[in-house]
Amino acid sequence: MTSKSVDDPGRPSGIVLSAATSSWLPVLPKRIFNFLPDENTYILSNGGVVQEMAHIANGRDTGNCISLIRVNITNSSQSNMLILQESCIDQTTSFVIYALVDIVTMNIVLNG
Repeated sequence: MTSKSVDDPGRPSGIVLSAATSSWLPVLPKRIFNFLPDENTYILSNGGVVQEMAHIANGRDTGNCISLIRVNITNSSQSNMLILQESCIDQTTSFVIYALVDIVTMNIVLNG
């Protein structure tokens, strides 16, 4: 889905892109959920070194958290990008959401 962002104060203008997919796999949901955000099998690392810079617990399950992740990729133009990841699991659903953020913007947020 794409949409144009409106001129709201504090929001950049441009196009907003949203994508979602689902699929059935013959594996326990908890196993898949544990695989997606694992540093050793991190899908978005593109072969780079993954470093979790911040980890904020968000519930009783250890998988329920918000993480700020840096992926160091040699010779990459995206070395100034971080990945903001939220993951959550309960009896009815589980999700892992990723968003790319640039370091400058994240520093502004972290410094108030």
